[in-house]
Amino acid sequence: MNEGKTSRRLARFKDIVSRLKVEVDETGFWRLQVAARDAILSVDASSTGSQDIALEQICEIVRLLFGGTTSSIILENTHGWRVAAATGEGAEKIVGLRLDLDDSSISSKVIKNKTSYYFSQINDEKGVSRGNAPERYPNSAFCSFPLLGMDNNTLGVVNVAGMDKAHPIFTDERVSMEGALETIAVKVAKLKKNEELMSAQKDIETMKEAETIKEKLLYMTIHDLKNPLTLINANLAHLENAEMDEMSKEIVLLSKFGGERILDMVKTILDSYKIEAGKMTLNKTRFNLVANAKKIAKEFNIALLSDSISVQIEGAEEVFVEADEIIIHRIFANLMDNAIRFSPLGGKIIIQVGQDGASVSFSVKDEGAGIDPASQEEIFDAFERARSSLDSGAKGNYGLGLSFCKMAVKEHGGKIKVDSEPGAGSKFTVTLPREQAGAN
Repeated sequence: MNEGKTSRRLARFKDIVSRLKVEVDETGFWRLQVAARDAILSVDASSTGSQDIALEQICEIVRLLFGGTTSSIILENTHGWRVAAATGEGAEKIVGLRLDLDDSSISSKVIKNKTSYYFSQINDEKGVSRGNAPERYPNSAFCSFPLLGMDNNTLGVVNVAGMDKAHPIFTDERVSMEGALETIAVKVAKLKKNEELMSAQKDIETMKEAETIKEKLLYMTIHDLKNPLTLINANLAHLENAEMDEMSKEIVLLSKFGGERILDMVKTILDSYKIEAGKMTLNKTRFNLVANAKKIAKEFNIALLSDSISVQIEGAEEVFVEADEIIIHRIFANLMDNAIRFSPLGGKIIIQVGQDGASVSFSVKDEGAGIDPASQEEIFDAFERARSSLDSGAKGNYGLGLSFCKMAVKEHGGKIKVDSEPGAGSKFTVTLPREQAGAN
């Protein structure tokens, strides 16, 4: 409901109050209740900009309805019962004050008994106290009403003080307030729900903001690692050609291989961020997948020798594809790295490259412990580790590599799958369109 409609209904209600102010009989009070219900229904936190202001407007409508000098609404929050809003004399003194349900105040009795209290002579009542800010009661007339929810739970309490004791509400046959109170209860429930939703939304936005800052810091940190790693790898490549004994040469080669793998991991993470952000641009060219496979086998030679693992490349001599060669090379490298880490000493890795009509494929198969069928989809999620590999005590986990492979293959319009059984090794197969869409 818009702000203009809210203002019009409030103005109409105040006009009716002013015209009936001289004498409020039972008929006049009924008219006031109808106008009050319309005015209360028009109150909305979205039009006032604040739940506190909306509750204050409801308080003022109730005060005018009864002709009181003061009114207040008590609601429950995470810290207990408190005065959520008040209008009239001394209102600023009680807003936010807590209510002790164990005291003898009228409000605590209303909450516990779910019963309205009408005191035309509050000073004559025994066993109740006037609670906070007694100066808010210039005369002794006082009413307190429970706000009941759909399940009959107490949502809050509405208090009005300083009324004329001749008001119809104090007659022997009291005018029913059920309609007005139900309207207030519905509105209060909605405002409380909105407050909870707004609070939850604020928490979500705060967490998202913190997560964004964390991701940016991580991205910048990883990005800054590229330069020193590139320098280290360049120096190790220079040492590779220097005169040295066999042991020193092996140390240099192992260090160079490790540095290249770390740099490759850094690039993998950065490219994963780009793909998720929709900012990855593929530089597609036509190249031979078999040559790429041979290059991978050569790059991993030092790691293969360390564990006495052999590599066998099968399939055609030439299989051409139109794709981003650097990204495909990185997919190959991730699959090869996994195969080595999960292979037994002296094991064998088989690389197959082939084509079928408009598609090409390459696969990497190891002789490791295999992957439990229930885990085979999960391993393509970042940092997941296959259950059977975990049980077997295999080295490492699948980390971010397979997650990147899945995203990068999808960017190329292809698919990646795994075929594996516990104890029978694993085979990862990538299928790609042979040519870029629309190419001749």
